[in-house]
Amino acid sequence: MTSAVRGRTTKSESFQRLKESALALFSSRGYDGTSLRDIANGADVPLSLINRYFGRKEQLFHEIQSKIWRSLNRERDDALAKARGTMHRNPDLDEIIRIFARPVVALAFASAEGRAAIRLIRERRAFIVHHDLDLRIEWNTARQLWMGLLVAACPELSRTHAVWAFSFVIDTVYSSHLLDDWLDDIMPKSPCLSVDEVTELIVTFCTAGIRALALKCMNH
Repeated sequence: MTSAVRGRTTKSESFQRLKESALALFSSRGYDGTSLRDIANGADVPLSLINRYFGRKEQLFHEIQSKIWRSLNRERDDALAKARGTMHRNPDLDEIIRIFARPVVALAFASAEGRAAIRLIRERRAFIVHHDLDLRIEWNTARQLWMGLLVAACPELSRTHAVWAFSFVIDTVYSSHLLDDWLDDIMPKSPCLSVDEVTELIVTFCTAGIRALALKCMNH
């Protein structure tokens, strides 16, 4: 019976199961902790299917995470394009952080799969740095854009402080509580916050810190 069912499984269905398995395992175990055999077993597809269409593990990882990353960036680009029409000469710091953060919060709130997708993006950063692949070029374009916006919105920052500020923003947006719920046991049992409310918490936290760094630069 099982063989007959597998025989009727289409290529697109096998690919979908494969991607779901890869997303779940990469996001929970990390790139280095996940094997192609585990992914194939989780998808109930032969290992040869991965080898045939993706080759190495890094190619499968790139295929899965790049679609998620590009989707987030499209949302950010669309929001940024709308905001540019109302911004003055210098971009508004609050709005820049809001545009950067909201797509992540919205996807994480959408479903368990959404949180897994964002965890995969978090894993992507380590993957880019430690494997030194061509993905670094793709990521560099995005980080140069957001670094430029951050400096334009807060020109008092030195370049060094701006880089540190950007790193703090990234780690705040991709927070472990948002993605892993690891502080749920100490969270009050009050109604859960909405996407907009959590986004505004991130905006308030990040902009206060960035402005404090800018003041520090001005005083030195």
